[in-house]
Amino acid sequence: MKLQDLYFYDFVGNRAAVISSTNRCDLGLSGLIVDETKNTIHLRDEKGLRVIPKQGRIFRVAFPGSTVDIYGDAIRFRPEERLKQYRRILKNLRRMVK
Repeated sequence: MKLQDLYFYDFVGNRAAVISSTNRCDLGLSGLIVDETKNTIHLRDEKGLRVIPKQGRIFRVAFPGSTVDIYGDAIRFRPEERLKQYRRILKNLRRMVK
Protein backbone atom coordinates (compact mmCIF):
# COMPACT_ATOMS: atom_id res chain seq x y z
CA MET A 1 0.00 0.00 0.00
CA LYS A 2 1.31 3.45 -0.89
CA LEU A 3 1.43 6.16 1.75
CA GLN A 4 -0.57 8.63 -0.37
CA ASP A 5 -3.39 6.09 -0.66
CA LEU A 6 -4.14 6.58 3.03
CA TYR A 7 -5.47 10.05 2.18
CA PHE A 8 -8.46 8.35 0.54
CA TYR A 9 -9.42 6.17 3.51
CA ASP A 10 -12.29 6.87 5.85
CA PHE A 11 -10.80 8.32 9.04
CA VAL A 12 -13.89 7.95 11.23
CA GLY A 13 -13.30 5.41 14.00
CA ASN A 14 -9.53 5.90 14.15
CA ARG A 15 -7.57 7.67 16.87
CA ALA A 16 -5.89 10.96 15.93
CA ALA A 17 -3.78 13.71 17.46
CA VAL A 18 -2.94 17.23 16.30
CA ILE A 19 0.85 17.41 15.98
CA SER A 20 1.17 20.73 14.13
CA SER A 21 -1.22 23.67 14.09
CA THR A 22 -1.41 27.38 13.35
CA ASN A 23 -3.37 27.63 16.61
CA ARG A 24 -1.33 26.77 19.72
CA CYS A 25 -4.48 25.71 21.59
CA ASP A 26 -5.01 22.80 19.18
CA LEU A 27 -1.53 21.30 19.64
CA GLY A 28 -1.61 17.99 21.44
CA LEU A 29 -5.37 17.45 21.22
CA SER A 30 -6.13 13.80 20.65
CA GLY A 31 -9.08 11.46 20.61
CA LEU A 32 -11.30 9.27 18.50
CA ILE A 33 -12.46 10.67 15.16
CA VAL A 34 -16.26 10.54 15.29
CA ASP A 35 -17.14 12.70 12.28
CA GLU A 36 -15.52 14.51 9.38
CA THR A 37 -16.80 17.35 7.23
CA LYS A 38 -15.27 19.30 4.38
CA ASN A 39 -13.34 21.64 6.68
CA THR A 40 -13.32 19.98 10.10
CA ILE A 41 -12.52 16.81 12.01
CA HIS A 42 -14.58 16.00 15.12
CA LEU A 43 -12.59 14.36 17.92
CA ARG A 44 -14.09 12.84 21.06
CA ASP A 45 -11.81 12.88 24.09
CA GLU A 46 -12.30 12.65 27.84
CA LYS A 47 -13.58 16.26 27.96
CA GLY A 48 -16.16 15.82 25.21
CA LEU A 49 -16.44 16.60 21.51
CA ARG A 50 -13.90 18.92 19.88
CA VAL A 51 -14.29 20.35 16.40
CA ILE A 52 -10.90 21.03 14.82
CA PRO A 53 -10.42 22.79 11.48
CA LYS A 54 -8.35 20.88 8.92
CA GLN A 55 -6.64 23.96 7.47
CA GLY A 56 -3.15 24.57 8.81
CA ARG A 57 -2.97 21.35 10.85
CA ILE A 58 -1.15 18.06 10.64
CA PHE A 59 -2.93 15.09 12.20
CA ARG A 60 -1.25 11.88 13.37
CA VAL A 61 -3.81 9.18 12.59
CA ALA A 62 -3.51 5.63 13.92
CA PHE A 63 -4.56 3.02 11.38
CA PRO A 64 -4.51 -0.69 12.18
CA GLY A 65 -0.83 -1.61 12.06
CA SER A 66 0.58 1.88 11.42
CA THR A 67 0.52 5.54 12.37
CA VAL A 68 0.58 8.19 9.63
CA ASP A 69 0.83 11.98 9.58
CA ILE A 70 -1.95 13.49 7.45
CA TYR A 71 -1.83 17.09 6.19
CA GLY A 72 -5.19 18.73 6.86
CA ASP A 73 -4.79 21.06 3.88
CA ALA A 74 -4.58 18.05 1.56
CA ILE A 75 -7.87 16.55 2.75
CA ARG A 76 -10.03 19.69 2.73
CA PHE A 77 -12.76 17.91 0.81
CA ARG A 78 -15.85 16.06 1.83
CA PRO A 79 -14.80 12.48 2.55
CA GLU A 80 -16.96 11.18 -0.29
CA GLU A 81 -15.33 13.62 -2.76
CA ARG A 82 -11.72 12.61 -2.09
CA LEU A 83 -11.72 9.95 -4.80
CA LYS A 84 -13.02 12.47 -7.31
CA GLN A 85 -10.18 14.86 -6.37
CA TYR A 86 -7.40 12.22 -6.50
CA ARG A 87 -5.06 14.09 -8.85
CA ARG A 88 -5.53 17.41 -7.11
CA ILE A 89 -4.70 15.89 -3.72
CA LEU A 90 -1.56 14.19 -5.05
CA LYS A 91 -0.42 17.49 -6.57
CA ASN A 92 -0.92 19.26 -3.22
CA LEU A 93 0.94 16.49 -1.36
CA ARG A 94 3.94 16.78 -3.65
CA ARG A 95 4.01 20.54 -3.08
CA MET A 96 3.76 20.20 0.74
CA VAL A 97 6.48 17.58 1.07
CA LYS A 98 9.10 19.55 -0.92
